[in-house]
Amino acid sequence: MPPLLCAGITVYAPLKRYQKIGAKCAIIGIGGLGHVAIQFANKLGMIVTAFTTKINNVDSLKQLGANDIQNSTNLEELANNEGKYDIVLSTLFIDNPVLYKLHQRLTKPQGVHIMVGIPDNDAIYKIDNDYLINNEITIAGSNVGSINEVKEMLQFIAYYGIKSINEYFSFDNLPKAFHRAEKENPKYRAVVNVTDWARNNGFDK
Repeated sequence: MPPLLCAGITVYAPLKRYQKIGAKCAIIGIGGLGHVAIQFANKLGMIVTAFTTKINNVDSLKQLGANDIQNSTNLEELANNEGKYDIVLSTLFIDNPVLYKLHQRLTKPQGVHIMVGIPDNDAIYKIDNDYLINNEITIAGSNVGSINEVKEMLQFIAYYGIKSINEYFSFDNLPKAFHRAEKENPKYRAVVNVTDWARNNGFDK
């Protein structure tokens, strides 16, 4: 449940806010946020394309609800998908201005490009003003959600059986969990069991 109260609400709130039944929705970056976003977008009635470097996970991504899978770093593939998506949700920390421009250009005229990933260096984030203005693109940011949106999300995930896919670690293995999350990309979320440690050390009384 904790991953859904963090990563889950971070992607649920903007997807619900800009939802359109039958809209083409691109999810960029299929990690802790993206794999949940695929499930939400699918159950919200949208046609979902997952943009990822993990293109070998076609079957598992389709099981989550992706209708199509594209490579998020292949410049030719990205250019071929320019202007195809009503809603684009980017979960990534983009450090490549060429990729960032192509990701923006996935958004169709009068579409919405949603950012939930925060860059380490704001200077590399250059808005493609020509494309933005000429195609009347909306650039939106979103940071988690309200209490009411959390309550709504919990009802939504209970109804549709949406789950976060996690790797679990004991509290004693916290350094390993941190290393997996920072360096090795767990599938898809690293979760540390603090409850058992607290109980065994008398902190739950």
